[in-house]
Amino acid sequence: MFQKLLSYKEEMGTLRFPSEEQCTASGDAELIALQKWVKSQVLNFRYGKKARDPVVVKRFLDIGFSFDKWYAKPKGDKKYVGDGKKEETFDDVAKREVEGLLVEGGGGDAVMGSMGV
Repeated sequence: MFQKLLSYKEEMGTLRFPSEEQCTASGDAELIALQKWVKSQVLNFRYGKKARDPVVVKRFLDIGFSFDKWYAKPKGDKKYVGDGKKEETFDDVAKREVEGLLVEGGGGDAVMGSMGV
């Protein structure tokens, strides 16, 4: 499915998606499936009870994916996470987790090798 996401980015020039309702109304089964998969990845990242896999997070960040701006919505609706002491976006959290992976894992080569690159 990740390859379909790359194809979508190439074809559409963006990694942002129409709403679920708009995808359904389009009748495009592949778009509907891709949007649902991306949504599941984002929801797992944001709210998943199990530990996030920093390798997967890195893979998304490396292609320019935003865990904050993955679907088209009105501007000004910025979401922050944390205890309110510091405004931190979901993208900030993702980057911090990937940085931790690189420090713990001994560098980018180990990460890239585990992704089959």
